[in-house]
Amino acid sequence: MKRKNSLIIFLCLLLVLACQGHAAFGEKEDLVGLALKNYDKTHYRKALYYFEKAEAAGLKEERAEFVKYALKAMRALKQDFGILEKEELFFRKNKDDASMTASLTEKHRTLARKLTGEKFYFAMVEPHLKRVVALKPDDPGAYLELGDVCYAAMQYGRAVENYEKVVLLDPGNLYAYKMAGDACVAMGDFDRARRRYSELIKVNENSLLRLDPAEMEKVKKIMKVFPETYKDVARLLDEERLDEAEVILKKRLSLNPSDYIAMTHLGILYQERGDRKNALRLFKSAIKTSPDYPVSHLYLGRLYFLMRKDNDAIAELELFKKNMRLLPKMDSDTKEMYIDSLFYLADVNFTLKEYPQARTELDEILKLDPQEEGAYYDLGVYYYVYEHSRPSAYKAFSRVIELKPGTEISKKAQYAIEFMRNNPDPRFAPDFSFIDQEYRD
Repeated sequence: MKRKNSLIIFLCLLLVLACQGHAAFGEKEDLVGLALKNYDKTHYRKALYYFEKAEAAGLKEERAEFVKYALKAMRALKQDFGILEKEELFFRKNKDDASMTASLTEKHRTLARKLTGEKFYFAMVEPHLKRVVALKPDDPGAYLELGDVCYAAMQYGRAVENYEKVVLLDPGNLYAYKMAGDACVAMGDFDRARRRYSELIKVNENSLLRLDPAEMEKVKKIMKVFPETYKDVARLLDEERLDEAEVILKKRLSLNPSDYIAMTHLGILYQERGDRKNALRLFKSAIKTSPDYPVSHLYLGRLYFLMRKDNDAIAELELFKKNMRLLPKMDSDTKEMYIDSLFYLADVNFTLKEYPQARTELDEILKLDPQEEGAYYDLGVYYYVYEHSRPSAYKAFSRVIELKPGTEISKKAQYAIEFMRNNPDPRFAPDFSFIDQEYRD
């Protein structure tokens, strides 16, 4: 039933960090949360009021320390905050005033710098720099400053986002390339770091103002110890060079024990060797580290299915689909991987005789690629076996022949049509897989 049995799926999805500044202060809507919400909206008097109420209410040590800092800073800079709040209020009614835009930008920048000392709280500084970016979205310096603050606060994913915006606006900014690479290294994304450093080397060679040679030498030394890319891993797995792939994956995990992609690939490798126990452990560890990474759920679901834990398999495969739908955009490789996986899910549901769910997977494939002949073939099977609709089955099989005339799958579809003509009652064919067998024979 499957269009293809793709053993290795290469997908390096970017990890979107959930470390937001405000999350450190708890999930529920409380006094500190209200203070921060008002602070973000430039309602500084209200923010101060809620910080004071929070202090009076009594807080746990970590929160108490933050509130103490916030109150001290806001009281010391009371005049700055007061002027800024008034100007923001005036600006809401005069958004086209260029001089007011420039004034607000400079005041937010100045306040951010005053708040950024030897010790600072990201939640107090970031809103000012985000406001600068909103006021001057085409200013690379605004993103650079925000990137530096994110980096200093160990918000490496957000730092990379801002440094990458800098190089889009200012392709010759060597510092931004280097800092983007450094941030990628800090969060263990070595493939992305390699790309950023490679860009830095290329841009630096063509730049009049080159980076310090000692700094460039450090970059080149760092690149030498990077492990091979996941494309190399996927190629080795595809060529069944498992030992070599294992060395690379273990090297990546030694450099970054939280590398959920390496865990997933190592799990695939162990499953190939028949070591289901270690494969299971690694897939679960990857999911615990990054619950939103779809591929770990896919392979754990496939393993559960092999272990005849059908309910667990279906649950993991549904999580795989849910997380794939959250992706803002799919490149061609990701789309191909997803289609192959949906074919696998359709096969699972055909095997379990969950025909309506199999139909759901096939419909999703055709949304992604309306010319996918394998989905039409499987739809023909669905119509014949489950709905007992010979006209619908005939239409689906004919579509296969129309899309791919003269190919193996079109010959299979033609065979299926001949079979239906000779066997007019589909109730005598509860399992369509024998057609594949007869066709092969």
